[in-house]
Amino acid sequence: MMDAAETGIIIIVAALYVALSYKEPKKAKEALNYSYNMGLDVFILFTSGIAIVGAMMVLVPENIVISTLGRETGLWGILIGVAIGSMLPAGGYIRLPVVLALLTLGAGVGTVVAILATRSLLYLPQSIGFFGARVEAILTPSFLLSGFSAGLFAHFIAGIFL
Repeated sequence: MMDAAETGIIIIVAALYVALSYKEPKKAKEALNYSYNMGLDVFILFTSGIAIVGAMMVLVPENIVISTLGRETGLWGILIGVAIGSMLPAGGYIRLPVVLALLTLGAGVGTVVAILATRSLLYLPQSIGFFGARVEAILTPSFLLSGFSAGLFAHFIAGIFL
């Protein structure tokens, strides 16, 4: 069932398309075609992400996730989370389903936040190409430290409120 925010977004999008179709019908049709094609691409990625979650739920034993990434692992789990986050592709279609599966299997909140807050090192060659090695030498440890700090903060807050 949709909540108010989802319903509001649908109403806004529908109103935009209605207004566009009155003002410029050809542009509205072009926009719908573009949206349709993008929707197909997103559907494929989204379906793949769901398949990843399903596979992880079946293949990864819950006790291993809890013992290595669970709430009780503390700093060690957060460090492992930073390592996982640095190896995962940055796109949400992979990263978010993997994190959802880990959370469902018993990973701690701090670990999950560390994964999400750590920038993927897979894009290091591109980043060096854009920013140069000197800037990247500052960026990479900064992102790793921010992932660790965010995970530590989340672990602390989760200990109080969850």
